[in-house]
Amino acid sequence: MKSKLIKLLIFLVIATATACSKSDPPVEPAPPKVIPPVTPPTTPPTTPPTTPPTTPPTTPPITPPITPPVTPTTTPPVTAARLVPIRIESTGQTLTLKYSGNTALLTSIEESKNATKGIISYNGNNELLKYNAYENTKSLFSLDYFRDAQQRINNVSKYTHNGKTSTPGGNYTINYNELNQITSIVSYTNKNIYINTKTLTYDAAANRHSITTSGSEAKSTFTFDQKNGIFKNVSYAQLISLEFEHKILNSIVNNVLTMTGIPAKNNYSCTYEYQADDFPAKVTITESGVSTVFTITYKTL
Repeated sequence: MKSKLIKLLIFLVIATATACSKSDPPVEPAPPKVIPPVTPPTTPPTTPPTTPPTTPPTTPPITPPITPPVTPTTTPPVTAARLVPIRIESTGQTLTLKYSGNTALLTSIEESKNATKGIISYNGNNELLKYNAYENTKSLFSLDYFRDAQQRINNVSKYTHNGKTSTPGGNYTINYNELNQITSIVSYTNKNIYINTKTLTYDAAANRHSITTSGSEAKSTFTFDQKNGIFKNVSYAQLISLEFEHKILNSIVNNVLTMTGIPAKNNYSCTYEYQADDFPAKVTITESGVSTVFTITYKTL
């Protein structure tokens, strides 16, 4: 009986081993799933800004078409003639004026009544250089002109003449405003001692309106017409008029109508007859109740 049990156990062991050898082989587990790491974005967040953009709109501007110039069908206005006086004459007095060639540079001005004459010279740049005054061919005085950095005449030296002898006769300085108008003339003796100051003012048309002298009651006030001045085109006319004193030489931009002032005996008035180009052909000067008519002859430059 015991042997039978032993045999039975052996049989069971053999049967179990056989059964295990015939079963499916073990299944290897699947490899784990690899998930790639998430890289954060390198661009900034796309949330729009809360402030309005400062750049202009990108719509291109509309360029208007280019219209070619239209040739005018009307004739342009004729420019007034450029005239300079060469003779101003009355019954008892004649003013004769000469120029350098066909230019506006006055080289001499002569008055027959008082036998006075001014000779004007220029440098190579046609700038006023010297003025010589004569009476009956006798030399009275001369002026030398000097300039500042803006090439404006700012100092004038005077020399008196006695035969061949020349003596310093003082000087005067000239000051200007921003329009290059003379605003004051300051005079000194030959020892540079101050004498007086003449102050000049101008009207809206740039005419010399008034002249006053310091330390004196002397004053001259002018009114003007709106026509072309007799000396409008003459170079350095204002500076020359400071030396060659004649009423007509005050008609530079426009023409003098009246001059009133102190002393009243020097007051005068003028009336004019004009040419077609608005330059005076005749002027009647009335002074102390006496009227003198001058006829004016011009040349065209």
